[in-house]
Amino acid sequence: MIHPILMDLSFFPPPPTEHGAKGPWIEAAKSTTSAAFKKERRTSAILAWLRFFTFAVMAVGIYGWMAEGLQWSLFVGLGGLLAFVAAVRLHGRVRFRVQTLALLGAVLDESRRRVDGDPLILRDGDTPNDGDFWDSLYDSHACYTLSPQELGDLDVFGRPISLFGLLNRTSSPAGAARLAQCLSQPLADAAKILERQEAARWLDGHPIQRLRLMAAAAGFRSLSKEFRQMFETIRDAQPMPGGAKIRIARLWGLAGPIAVALGLGELIGWCPIPFGWLPIIVVAMINGIVLSSIRENTGERIRPWLDLEDVVAQFQFFAASAVESLPQDGALGRRRQQLEAVIAPGILPRLEARIPYLFLGFSGIVHAIIDLLVLWDLQAVAMIEAVAVRHQTELLRAIEAIGEIEFLASLGTYAWEEDGAIFPVVETGKPRLEIESGRHPLIARAEAVANSLTLSDPARTWVITGSNMSGKSTFLRMTATNSLLAMIGSAVPAKSMRITPMEILTDLRIRDDLSRKESYFLAEVRQVRRMVEAARRGRNVFVLIDEPFRGTNSAERVAAASAVVRTLINGSGLHLVATHDAALTTLGDLPNAKNQHFEERFENEGLVFDYLLRDGPARSRNALLVLESEGYPADLVTDAKRIANELGNASA
Repeated sequence: MIHPILMDLSFFPPPPTEHGAKGPWIEAAKSTTSAAFKKERRTSAILAWLRFFTFAVMAVGIYGWMAEGLQWSLFVGLGGLLAFVAAVRLHGRVRFRVQTLALLGAVLDESRRRVDGDPLILRDGDTPNDGDFWDSLYDSHACYTLSPQELGDLDVFGRPISLFGLLNRTSSPAGAARLAQCLSQPLADAAKILERQEAARWLDGHPIQRLRLMAAAAGFRSLSKEFRQMFETIRDAQPMPGGAKIRIARLWGLAGPIAVALGLGELIGWCPIPFGWLPIIVVAMINGIVLSSIRENTGERIRPWLDLEDVVAQFQFFAASAVESLPQDGALGRRRQQLEAVIAPGILPRLEARIPYLFLGFSGIVHAIIDLLVLWDLQAVAMIEAVAVRHQTELLRAIEAIGEIEFLASLGTYAWEEDGAIFPVVETGKPRLEIESGRHPLIARAEAVANSLTLSDPARTWVITGSNMSGKSTFLRMTATNSLLAMIGSAVPAKSMRITPMEILTDLRIRDDLSRKESYFLAEVRQVRRMVEAARRGRNVFVLIDEPFRGTNSAERVAAASAVVRTLINGSGLHLVATHDAALTTLGDLPNAKNQHFEERFENEGLVFDYLLRDGPARSRNALLVLESEGYPADLVTDAKRIANELGNASA
């Protein structure tokens, strides 16, 4: 049974299994969503007029009773009041459905833009500003932490494209922070990775349920500030100080309504004892003294709740959507249970119902008068905090569940939208990485060239040679980014993949750091030292180096690079080293190593690359051919070739 405030998506066409049919399916879903949106909007307009009519009936009925003394008019007024309240509640639900259908249309539109294979940033690709704030919300598992070097080398964050931007379909700040945390701290435990995979697989295989969840979460997009404020307010909620005094003051607050009732009873002749305005005056004087003593404390406790009405309503809506949509088992089942706990009548529904008490629909002098008569602010904040304090743990766990579900939904969405994406086999034991026909996830499918590799005993180190622009750097990044995706539980763009969780260490884009007084070469030396130390200490690492020590002279570069690669070969882990230096190819003949290369051909239109990896060392060089193809003077190119031959003979 669909929860009353949820949308029934049974009007969606059955989801396809073939990737080519997903685009047309999304278009059909957008069309049916648009039709449902228009229908609900018409219903909303009708209910708006019904609200006006029932309010008019209520006003006329009460006027007829009070001004003309018509008893039957009182019943007309009461009937109008009841009808007005019902119309307001029904109109609120319909307006909520109109808003959610609009958000569902936006989510479908985002999916349509991604399903054709272009790696677009649809939400945000930069590091969340408040990621550190949310990190404490989540349990820590055995993981590897990527350094700023790896985050930059693998384009984890940033623009125009990044892994975070590619995956990010979150709407709440907790969801974005959770995705960022998982990308920065890939899991080291194969069992935990497989558990995440299971959740992402389920969301990949149930697109309608996933879309309902994402549409429900999309309401948080305009409430980021309020979402954080809600978390902080619940986290910091404490029982109101004062204990028995506060309970007595709240009980005394009932004296105000009694005094008003006596005054009205005397006014209309229902009260035989003439009290006059004395009870109201006495109550107001006492309440004034009480308010002056508690106003500062009460005001501080009310203030955080004033902006939370909409976000708490959205919280309840998402929780109800998750309970309706998610399975009862596995990681998703645990998150479902956390959200199911808070939609119990005594928690989120009660909290959502009580927050509007702070406003009463009035402000200014009217609110002040009501507060003076019944201590309304004290009553309202006490009722709200009673829920927040008593159910603090459940509410905080539910907020955590929102972020986790959004993260997993992002993984499931990527798996569904990416043509040919598969979930890798994750193993324990000796380091192993196998990728068959792997593509770089940040390159459009139509432009990406697939390559394969197998890194494991007996060949744990590959020395990759090739000329400029032949594909070495892209290949290294492809293996590293797909390994990172695999270790967060994501699908990867490949025909198949098998991996043992490993710590990723990269030296792909070394930059100088003037703030630390580091030259280009010194920065690289310090980065490579981490790799050497990890390999010598037997750590389970995946090392990737592109052109080692390119910041120094040729002879010392070759010497240092040879020593480093030899150390890696004799150490632990898996290693990919890309280089222009032919001298390093001799290391590929050592035990546990292998030579691979990329090549090019020179045709009439210039250099042509196929970007395919081949066995053995590279033999060709293209730097001078590029000069020639770009129109450099012939005598300059001839002179360069002569010098190259002399240097080659001297080196030999």
